[in-house]
Amino acid sequence: NERSYSLTPRGKHVLRDLVRIKKDIDIRKDSAGVLNESPAGGDVELLHLTLRGYELFYDTPWENKTKELFDLLADESNYPVYLHCMVGADRTGTVMCFLEMLLGVSRKDLIADYNITSLSLRDIRLIPPDGECDQNRFLGGMGDHEPVEETVKRNCEKFLMDKFGITMETIEKVRKNLIEE
Repeated sequence: NERSYSLTPRGKHVLRDLVRIKKDIDIRKDSAGVLNESPAGGDVELLHLTLRGYELFYDTPWENKTKELFDLLADESNYPVYLHCMVGADRTGTVMCFLEMLLGVSRKDLIADYNITSLSLRDIRLIPPDGECDQNRFLGGMGDHEPVEETVKRNCEKFLMDKFGITMETIEKVRKNLIEE
């Protein structure tokens, strides 16, 4: 469906002229071969980087693509980036959950951000009960009096390094690019 790959004139103006994105990172699997340039137009570089959402994010076939994404996000010259899938919930939501865990976002805000994806016009998403989100898999080994965000951040770092081969240097560069002093 051609509409799935288009932007309104206002959307193009905002992304290209106001936000001035440099990279359009499309993580849908079906856009490669359909789109040859960013719908934002201009000098915006389109990158196809197929990822999966939810549990499929953890599958081996996506390891290289996840590492490639974090390498892109570590490079300051790529910013601002526009990272998206079709609806911004499944694939994008999973990536954003990982980024927010690395940045130390509070558990409450992580859950709220996840729940916002249930407002999609495309289909209905299950809103998990309070406390249920991908963050739960990263709660193990919490130290006495350690804030949950620190435990999650540490375990997320370890997971990204062990599973995807993402270096601590890359993680620190991503943080530097996404956190204001």
